[in-house]
Amino acid sequence: MKPLATIQEVASVLGRSVKTIRRRVDKGQIPAIQEGGKGTELRFDLEDVIEAIKAAASPHHQTNQTLPTNAAARRRNGNKNKNKNEINMKGQNMAKKESSEIIRCANHAWRLFKRGDTFYADGRKHGNLGTDSRKEAIRELQQLDDAFGDDSESFDTSVLLAASTVVTDSNKNPIGIEEGWNLYIERRTIPIHLGGLKPSSIRKYKGHRKRFIKYCRKKGIKYWRDVTREVLEAYATKLDVILAPITIHDDLTMEISVSNWLIKNKFISHDCKIYWKLAKPPGAEQYCYERDEVSRMLELAATIKRYPWMYPLILLLSHTGIRIGSAINLKWADIDTRNEVIHVRDETYKKRVAGEERRLVKNKKSRIIPIHRALLDFVRKHERNSDYFLVGKDGRKRSYSHTLTPFIDHIIKPLTTEFPPPKGELGFKDGRFHSFRHFFVSECFDAGIPECDIKDWVGHSESKIVALYRHIRSESAKAKMSLGNFGAV
Repeated sequence: MKPLATIQEVASVLGRSVKTIRRRVDKGQIPAIQEGGKGTELRFDLEDVIEAIKAAASPHHQTNQTLPTNAAARRRNGNKNKNKNEINMKGQNMAKKESSEIIRCANHAWRLFKRGDTFYADGRKHGNLGTDSRKEAIRELQQLDDAFGDDSESFDTSVLLAASTVVTDSNKNPIGIEEGWNLYIERRTIPIHLGGLKPSSIRKYKGHRKRFIKYCRKKGIKYWRDVTREVLEAYATKLDVILAPITIHDDLTMEISVSNWLIKNKFISHDCKIYWKLAKPPGAEQYCYERDEVSRMLELAATIKRYPWMYPLILLLSHTGIRIGSAINLKWADIDTRNEVIHVRDETYKKRVAGEERRLVKNKKSRIIPIHRALLDFVRKHERNSDYFLVGKDGRKRSYSHTLTPFIDHIIKPLTTEFPPPKGELGFKDGRFHSFRHFFVSECFDAGIPECDIKDWVGHSESKIVALYRHIRSESAKAKMSLGNFGAV
């Protein structure tokens, strides 16, 4: 029996998106086979598909049309045919501009092609030659070939494998999955004040990229034009076994964003657009510390001489609700003891100083938090031996990883037996730095502080976001419930 091709393979051969192939199958223009009956996956005989396309392109392949009965109708049909011819001519010209050629240099063979008004060379990570002149592009290509020399390890030949196929009007330099992701990340790695991403966001995006590329390789999906909603649904089903719903949502959102960006910048056709409005699931459940747990953490931290920053860190997080990133970057100059406030500063638009990193806040807005009297007393008594509030014995600022690991090993683990979690539920052992933010918001609500003030302090403008941090205290809930009169005798 003759082997049959999948719809992705047919799309790759014809240089069309999977969505276009499905549409043509529905119209009867491309023959397909469903071995398991209706609802099963489509299979194709490539020879039959090619014959059908040749027959459709033949001038003798015309449908019987009734002639227009009046002059106006004839003019309308004539204009339609004229417009179609113009569109076809434009398409042919565009295809000629984007067609590629193989240029053989001293060390390597390169695929040279024009994307928009600029020449590119596949075979390396960034192939922009920076010119619209073919003559200059070949000169740049020769210099590039000399720079690579015969170093085959640094030379990416994966794209050249695709160049072995003949480039026709229907096969226009397809963008590979990895190449599309690299283009997206490269264009977003610009200064933050110009719309670029934070380094932490870039690292997060690379995680999404790695997962999706691995999945596509396993499934044989080579190009972005083959990424459809059906592909993403299957991808989400695979991730559902190992990742939380919010992480899967972020992964799918990123793949759709990359696809839309490639369409917007004319790297792939608009036919490849994925129409899927994702509903965002609620955030992952986060443990909220209790008052006695925070008190014990402070007592234990005060006895740890190895980490002198541990006590002020826990005191700061529990009494301000700021994120760990802002706590690590807090400077003594941000603490105004005279006015009893702390300035959480965002330096997105500040002029960069040599040797210093900009301090960034998640919502890119600076804010002011009043200092609680317990934190204020500590600050006034504490010796200032560095620019930063949290430093080690060497006087250097703490990093996140060098802060989290000691916190878990010397605070969370020793106190886990003292605060055992309920079976099958979140407990003290699951608490992390962000749990202090939940603790702070919950304590503020219990103290009767207006929501508008709480939103200002934690840096959120929406009540529904702040509500995610609020945890109902059992003691206060019982006291309030006892005030109700529900008719019982």
